[in-house]
Amino acid sequence: MNYHVALETYETGSLAKIESDLRARGENRGANGLRRLLDYRKRIALAPREQPEAHVKSKREIEQLREEHLKVRKDAASSLESPPSLASATDFTSRLQVASGPAFAQPAFTLDPIRFVVPHPSDARAYQLLSAIAPELRPLPFPLARDPVPVLELSHVLGPAGPHITDHIQRSGKIVFHAVGSTGNVKGPSAPCRVAGSMVQDFDGPPGSPIPSFFLHLGDVVYSFGERKYYYDQFYVPYRNYPAPILALAGNHDGMVAPGTADPPLLAFLENFCAPFPVHSAEARGLVRTAQIQPGVYFAFQAPFLRIIALYSGTLEGSGVISSQGGQ
Repeated sequence: MNYHVALETYETGSLAKIESDLRARGENRGANGLRRLLDYRKRIALAPREQPEAHVKSKREIEQLREEHLKVRKDAASSLESPPSLASATDFTSRLQVASGPAFAQPAFTLDPIRFVVPHPSDARAYQLLSAIAPELRPLPFPLARDPVPVLELSHVLGPAGPHITDHIQRSGKIVFHAVGSTGNVKGPSAPCRVAGSMVQDFDGPPGSPIPSFFLHLGDVVYSFGERKYYYDQFYVPYRNYPAPILALAGNHDGMVAPGTADPPLLAFLENFCAPFPVHSAEARGLVRTAQIQPGVYFAFQAPFLRIIALYSGTLEGSGVISSQGGQ
């Protein structure tokens, strides 16, 4: 990687510490280069910026977008009128690389980036459209789970060491885990990375202290519409140093149909959290964490001392919907 490009991804505070360390070692040339970069960042941060937002300007445009968006939702719903099994709903072979087993954190700790790899433009126009057609929106069906009785065990998501780890938890008499939701962020990686960093610190307690066994994400992994192109910046990068399994409930933002796109609802969520076996998702872009193996968007998760029922209540902003599908 180009040295200057790599520096651009470091937090300013981290660069300042590196500069101080270089000066302490007498390496003034490198320290002076970092000081120039820090001064440049300061000037950019203080400079006035224009951040125009794309707004719908006419009723005619709203009507045109409304028709397009409702057609996308209608097509998505008709394609799932007879909900297929999850195994047939998503093609896991063309975009995913099979892994030898589950993998979690990067082998070496890395510093937080200062910007997204994929810039996230304003969603103001999309929300204006959705607000205009809100009375016409209806719940969308979703694929049935892979198994008739969808149950996932902690020992399974941990891989070969799972039985040993769960036995240790059982003997300790208690279990610890993280539960956080709505981590998606459209502005930049700083806030999500700070939250994730604090969670990672929980693994560095005194010897013998309990450590989290897993992280249960409570939904809205990616904003604003669960698009796969934002999974790297909003999910894989913030949790690249998290050394345990991550499971997730699908939130309404994870299953929404983004105006102007034709992706089926929940597609990216299914690929990254409901793979049939450990795989490296294209969205991870080479980071080691493998996709989770949840049996579907609804399932029971079992671990020592607990059972968690994970449900998906649809994409509506108001009340959620849990209904039967074909008597299932």
